[in-house]
Amino acid sequence: MKIAIYFSFIIVLTGCLGNYPVATSGNSSVSEKTKEEKVKEGVSNHVKSAFADFGAYKNIEYGELFLLKPKEVLELDEMIEVKNQLPLQREKYGEKLQSVIDSQDIKIAYKKQEIQDKHIYPWYEIDHLFAIMPPEMDTVTVYEYDFEVYPNYTIKEAHQKLAVKLSKEEFKTFETFINKEPIYESQDYNWAYEMNTKFYNQCIAALEEEEEYKGELLKTILKMIDYISIHNEFDEKDFTLKTVKKWEEKNVENPMGEGKYEELKPLISNIDGSEVIFGYQIIHQFNDTSIAPFIFVFDLNFVLISVKQ
Repeated sequence: MKIAIYFSFIIVLTGCLGNYPVATSGNSSVSEKTKEEKVKEGVSNHVKSAFADFGAYKNIEYGELFLLKPKEVLELDEMIEVKNQLPLQREKYGEKLQSVIDSQDIKIAYKKQEIQDKHIYPWYEIDHLFAIMPPEMDTVTVYEYDFEVYPNYTIKEAHQKLAVKLSKEEFKTFETFINKEPIYESQDYNWAYEMNTKFYNQCIAALEEEEEYKGELLKTILKMIDYISIHNEFDEKDFTLKTVKKWEEKNVENPMGEGKYEELKPLISNIDGSEVIFGYQIIHQFNDTSIAPFIFVFDLNFVLISVKQ
């Protein structure tokens, strides 16, 4: 399988912010764990309230918790660090050391007063994937939001990253994906483990990288899971051809006569003297030359992104 692995999980913030992961395991303190739990509780309560009229809330997973620090708080942290290092610099300052420490204390006090007067404070950021399940409908909507959370655990801002409707059958496959249940099977445990691990890692990386076609990519991944569950392999040529035929069954009302499908071909661009694959293409040619062919374009993850005639 050739799912693209251009993985770069970057939270985009303005230049005046610091972005720090909050430790939640290992040697982390109880207070840090409590902060994470309270942030998640605040987010879940907000989602339940916001989507109460649309269906039941199902928590799927949370991402890593980050602490965001405004420029002024970062400056204060730096001032305090400078003060903490001063006692180690007695040789440099000699008898002036205490006056240097006192001067630094004054700078710190002014910065603290500025932060207090301007009501400046750090806040949290966390990614949340969840589903809203209407009681009397055959679809489930999966959402992903990036939440910014105030220190009192109420919501500051929410940025939608994904909203996709899934049939109940698709949602079952989605749960297979989330739980990373084995889809490749073999008596060779090492082969099956390697294939399943590779598939899920590539899919997760591709999803985290994708922005424009994230919903379509998720649905494509679910189709891949169903395909592999049946065939115990992934054949991109067969998979994309089946995708093309299903699209035509759904979108072409009148048969256009006999024809043939060309094989899946890579789309290549020349960048800085090197050939780079940026997608794939299947062309459906018709025997009747007066009928323009269908051109199906897939991205690197085999998401059908364009159909032209």
